[in-house]
Amino acid sequence: NTQRSIRQALKHFEQNFGGFLPCNSDALGDYLATYAGTLSPATLELRRSMLSRWHKEHGYPDPADSRDIRELMKGIRLEHSKPAKQAKALRENDIARVLAELDALIVCAVDISDDPRRQRALQLKSIRDKALFSLGFWLGLRGENLVGIDVNHIKFDADARPRTMTIFFPRSKTDKQAKGTSKVITELPKLCPVAAMM
Repeated sequence: NTQRSIRQALKHFEQNFGGFLPCNSDALGDYLATYAGTLSPATLELRRSMLSRWHKEHGYPDPADSRDIRELMKGIRLEHSKPAKQAKALRENDIARVLAELDALIVCAVDISDDPRRQRALQLKSIRDKALFSLGFWLGLRGENLVGIDVNHIKFDADARPRTMTIFFPRSKTDKQAKGTSKVITELPKLCPVAAMM
């Protein structure tokens, strides 16, 4: 990924901007200022970083290692930063509709196939999808967390009132030291991930 990012940065600098490599801090500053209004500050920061890395790897002086470039990037961030786009959250009735469709698939699996093994496979798939969907929604999990759930990391306390479930996640994007985290989910009166997982 790093090498691909370096290639993209070099291509954009040379072909789109018309720059020459190796470059100095003035040329890098002109490049960053030229695209400050069209590329996001995060993209420019990545390009700056990748151009810096290329210069270091090839034994050239780093054009990004100057006070002027740091000040320029600070100004670009202040001037052009925008709030991150966020998708609208699903409403409760949307969640209910999805879970109802999955419940219907569980029930009508017998109508979809005459093969009992295929019927059971369709039922189990729908049960799994319902459990993962409700769990992902209520915990706000990323896809990588959902697909990484290990059945051995799930513990139920069916005797508790309300019932609870604890899931251990051995790693996540925000867990840089890979210590793992546990999440406890308490049974809900409706659209319950605990009931769906049990």
